[in-house]
Parts: sequence; structure tokens; C-alpha cells
Amino acid sequence: MRDLFTGPGSRLTAEHVEAAWPAIAAHLASERFAVEWQSATPGERDVLKTLAEGRDGAPVTRALGRSGATLLARLLRKGLVVRSGRGEYQLYHAVFAGFARLLGGGG
Repeated sequence: MRDLFTGPGSRLTAEHVEAAWPAIAAHLASERFAVEWQSATPGERDVLKTLAEGRDGAPVTRALGRSGATLLARLLRKGLVVRSGRGEYQLYHAVFAGFARLLGGGG
């Protein structure tokens, strides 16, 4: 990222960020998100994918059933999911949600 700033007084612009975003996203995916994804069990990954494909704060507890509630509790402890309301959950970050959507049915 330091290569974006050359010379004194250089400022970060939206164009810098847009140009660097593919590298930033790839770095996050390989360094952080992949590790977090691997820490989840297959069932937890299904929940993550369901949340990533849904709308922010979409109620999922009824759709997931009793086992889904247990999986959500484990994902909360791991910090991969945050509670956004009663019976509503979302992934801890929008970029992680994008990573989970990219995985689609695989992973």
C-alpha cells in the first residue's frame, strides 16, 4: 500500500482506493477471511452463506431451526456473526459477506 504514496504531500484519493481495491480484497481473502472460513464447521459455513446471501438483518432463526440457533451461537462466540436485532443476525463485516458469497456452493 505504501507504493500508492510517492513524494511529499501525496494524498490518498478515491482513485487510489479503487485502483488498489482488487489487491486489498485478495489480501484480506487470503490472509484473514480464509482463516476465519476454515475455523467454521461445514454446518456453520452453510449458515454463513445463508446470511451472506440474505438482506442485512434478515430474520434467519426461524428458517434455520433449532440446529441453526446452536450454530449461530457458536458463530457469535467466534466473532463471525453479530446480532442485529431479535432473531436477526448478520456477518461481522460486509467484505466478509462478499467473500462468503464468492464461495457460493463450494468451500
